[in-house]
Amino acid sequence: MELTKTTLSKQDGIGIITMNSPANLNALDLGMTQELVSLLQVCDGDPEIKILMLTHSGKAFSAGGDIAYMNRALKDGTFNPYDSELTRLVTTLTLTIKRMKKLVIAVVAGAAAGAGANLAFSCDLVFASEKAQFIQAFAAVGLVPDTGGIFLLSRLIGAQRAMELCITTRPLGAQEAKDWGLVYAVHPLEELSGKALAFAEKLSHGALLSYENIKKQNFAANFKDYEDYLVNTEQATLAVCGSSADFAEGLVAFVEKRPPQFIGR
Repeated sequence: MELTKTTLSKQDGIGIITMNSPANLNALDLGMTQELVSLLQVCDGDPEIKILMLTHSGKAFSAGGDIAYMNRALKDGTFNPYDSELTRLVTTLTLTIKRMKKLVIAVVAGAAAGAGANLAFSCDLVFASEKAQFIQAFAAVGLVPDTGGIFLLSRLIGAQRAMELCITTRPLGAQEAKDWGLVYAVHPLEELSGKALAFAEKLSHGALLSYENIKKQNFAANFKDYEDYLVNTEQATLAVCGSSADFAEGLVAFVEKRPPQFIGR
């Protein structure tokens, strides 16, 4: 696959996938998601890679969905982003991270919104800068969380906190995210990459077979019904909300930078 939105590099047993589409804040559009799924699968099968890091160029880890693109596509009648290949691909993306043998460390320097936040939370550990924010932005445009958001958050921080973040859409700062157990470590921006890489290098010399099977145990203990949730609940609710008048209004309001006027259908 020709890479246009991501890069892959290797350094002393560490695979580094970089989301590299800063013009649209590394949005998880079709191209980005396809490349990420492909690279994760390649890295999991590469014996030279012991530990994997997922990071980004530009100021945002990922803005999630490309709202401007969605708005244009809905107006054109050419694409329903929540009854599409993209819906299935973000399901594949989060499942791939959870099921792959190798540990995946997310390195979040800036904002991670919507699917971007849930991509980070799909990883095994999250390193964040002091400036990082995690935002469940879906309800602001009339949607429900995708990329496993409710499921992941409920497992990681409990149902009440998950509901609060998703309903209020408030930004969750890096330190609060660490206090809640969503983030492993918080560092100054200028130290973040080096600290994350040093940690990954230490792990790469550790008990890799043990890590692989701990990850397998963790999946069985906490995520055994994850695929069923993604396919039969998340995708179904996304299809309902993605075809609603509220979603169309939410997109237009976002682009026009005004409060949306939701009508509940």
